[in-house]
Formats: sequence, C-alpha cells, structure tokens
Amino acid sequence: SEASSQKSLVANTSTNYTYSGWEDDRALLQKSLDSKDAHSILQRVDRKQQVHDLTIIGNDDLRRVIDEDLSQAYSGFSEDKKEAIDYYVQGYDASLKRALEGIAYKKKLHSGDRSDLVLRDLDAVEKPFSYAGWEDDKEAVENDLHRKTARRLLTSMARKQQLHDGTCEHDGIQKVLDEESFTYQGFEDDKVEAIQLFSEGYEVALKRVLEGIDQKQRIHNGDRSDDIITELDKLKFKYKEWKNDKRKVENAVDRKSAMRLLLAMKRKQMRHSGTIDHQGMNRLLTNDESFSYDGYAQDKKEALRLFYEGYELLLNRLLSKMEEKQKVYMGDRSSYDLVLADLNITKFTYDNWSEDSVEVRDRNNKDKGQKLFLSMKRKQQLHENKCSHPGISKLLESKFDYPGWDKDKESTLVLYTRCHDVACQRQLDAMNQKQRTFDEHKISGIGNTDTDCCVICLEHQVQFTFVPCGHLCLCPDCATKWQGDDN
Repeated sequence: SEASSQKSLVANTSTNYTYSGWEDDRALLQKSLDSKDAHSILQRVDRKQQVHDLTIIGNDDLRRVIDEDLSQAYSGFSEDKKEAIDYYVQGYDASLKRALEGIAYKKKLHSGDRSDLVLRDLDAVEKPFSYAGWEDDKEAVENDLHRKTARRLLTSMARKQQLHDGTCEHDGIQKVLDEESFTYQGFEDDKVEAIQLFSEGYEVALKRVLEGIDQKQRIHNGDRSDDIITELDKLKFKYKEWKNDKRKVENAVDRKSAMRLLLAMKRKQMRHSGTIDHQGMNRLLTNDESFSYDGYAQDKKEALRLFYEGYELLLNRLLSKMEEKQKVYMGDRSSYDLVLADLNITKFTYDNWSEDSVEVRDRNNKDKGQKLFLSMKRKQQLHENKCSHPGISKLLESKFDYPGWDKDKESTLVLYTRCHDVACQRQLDAMNQKQRTFDEHKISGIGNTDTDCCVICLEHQVQFTFVPCGHLCLCPDCATKWQGDDN
C-alpha cells in the first residue's frame, strides 16, 4: 500500500538523501506519514535532493537555469533562479512555468534581443512619447514578465499620449472631455474616473462609468423615464434614511449599481415592515436569541449588508457558517471540517486505521464523516480494551459464560463499531437475558448445563433461550428451524 511504501522510504531516508536540512524534513515526514500531507512532503524531499545533485528530472528549462553562468546573467538573475527552484520544490508547476518564461524573456532582453511582439510594437511607434512619466511606463512595459499585462501597459501609453495631445479617438471620452453637455453635481469626479479607466485600458468598467454619466445628466435634466428610476418613483418607503438611499440610486455610477441599490432599499423596507421573504434572514432577525457565539454581532451585521446588496450566494454561505458556529459553540462538532480537524489531532493505533482514515477524508463520504470518525474512535477503544459504554465495558470484561456467548460478543462488537446503536443495545439485552437464564439453571440445579440436550433433537447441547420466559432448551440447528416455522 501507499502508506507502507511511505514508511519504508522514511526508514531508508538516511541512505538516500544528503541535502542540507534533510534531517528536519525526515522528522516532519515521520510525523505526517498517515496524513494527507505525506505525499506532498515526499515530493518536496525528492525534489530538494534533485536540486542538490543537479539532476532535475523532467524539466530541461529549469536544469538550464541552474547551470547558467552567473557572470553572463542579467541583474537580479540569482533571485529569479532561487524563486524558480522554490516553486519546483513546492510543486507549484503553474508558478514555475511563469517564472521560467520570465527568466527566458529577461535573458533575451539582456542580450539585446527585442523580437518580443510587444517590444517590437513599442519600438515601432512613429511619434515619440512626450507625456509626463512616459519613461517609467516604457521601462514597465519592457520589464513586466506577464506579456498580457505588458500589452495593456503599451495600450495605456498610447492612450495617455492621446489625452496629452488632445486627440482622443474614443467617442465617449471625447464627449466627456468637451464637458459642454454635462452640468450635474459630481461630474468632475466621474470625469477623472472615466479618464483613468480609459488610460489603463479597463474597457468594461469604462463603459459602465460612461453610461452612468449619461444617466446622471438625464436625471439632472428632469428625464426620469429610465425603468429603474420609474420603479423608484412608484415605490413607497418609510424606513429611516430612505431619502439618502434614493439619492444614491439616482447618482449611481452605472445601471448595475443602481439596481443593487434599489434592491437594498426594497429589502430595508421589508425589514421595517416586518415582512422579510428570505427564510434564512427571517430566522436571523426573528430569533435573534438563538445565536450566542462570540462574534455573532459582527456576522449579523455582515449578513444584513449582503442581504441588502443582493449577494445571495455569499449571504447563504455566511448564514450556513453562522449555524455551524452556533453548533460548535453549543458543543456540536459534527460538521465535516471539524471532523477532519479532530481526525488530524487524534492518535489511532488499531490495525488498518489508516484505511479508515482515508475513507473519512473522502469527500464523497462527507455526509457520513461524523459516523465514520465515531466508528474509528470506537475501534480504538476496543483496541485499548477500554470503553465508556457500560454494556460494552461489561462485554470486554468477559462477564458472560453461557454457551455461545463468544459468538454473540463478536457480533455485538461489530454492531458497536459500526454505530448501529439500537441493534447493539438489543443484542446486549438478549445476552444479559441469556446469562440470567443460564445462571438460574445453575442455581436451581436443573440438570447438568454442560451436557443438557436439546428438547427437540435430544442430541445436541442446548444454547438458545426463549425470551422472555427464559427457558434454555434448544440447540442452534433446531432454534433456526423453529424460528423459520410459522406453526
């Protein structure tokens, strides 16, 4: 099994690994052998040794970086190399790929190679840049390792130059720059934001801001035909501060924000009227006393914010988390995350416990994680021959001696470890009844119980008792046949 191979590897670590610090990693691995972290620790140990031996497996680009002649490298190469090695050791393959691409780009730039597409476009600009700060922006384009970002920076440079020259090619921004059409209060702030978004190339956000500017001007001119504003005018609000919220809707930067603000107004009115249609929030507000955990007041405040602003997914997650926090506060640790946390700090030593641990960690078993973990704890109790359950404790002390009690014990313990508590208790009650009947026979001196024969076949030893009368009179075969006989 994987666990066995991991233990074997740790046992031979001293002969396989020689890099600096391996002793600490070996100790960490021994502590984590049967945890979910063992595999990743093994991978890090193996990769550290590869770096130590200069025998990188499966990554030629990293091997070339490690072999690089530092005297010919660009400034900052050592730091980039160290970062790439760390990504490799930690198993962060996506980050390693980006780091190696960045190193390759810097090496080309250091050697004078400007064949990169973004650099070629930068060098091909016919009219020189002249706006304030263009030198810093050019350096940023050349040094940014993420070429998509570099492309956006180059676009930003071109737009900043357009604004500097007063020759903007974007109709919406040119309209804002002309200023003649806009007279509402707050336009100057919106204008600054729009120009910044245009300069930095954030097209989606720019479109929303420009729509908001047009909408604010229409409202300022008395045009309230927009569907959001029309609905706002029809609704009646009575809660405190509704007038301020109404102005926020009218001055929203874009339609999406206006819709969210209007939703918040409607939900605040619901709370004011006591008619909240959200089940989770209704419970929160009408049964406030049912929550008492530390930090509840802050969570309630956040839940109200999410409710008012219409963030349904985040709200439902928070409400579920609040329920879990209250359960934990009241002593209930049945949530799956807490089960895993308890599993990580509980020591098990019974046979095959690691296989049971894997089953508990399996996300497909999330709904029954608490039961599986309880089963593990009960198996550990039996392994240590101690149990808080009085009936099982008596069973472990072997306080039964009626014929066949050992088989009954085995089946009872299986029911106990599988958490079939009702069936387990029935079995214990039946065992106690059998023992009482057996003891009564011994006390009354009725025959020799070691040799008494079955009253039906008169051949085999009696082992089965009738409940509740307590007559010990049947052998196993006849008891089975009698149970199956409807007569």
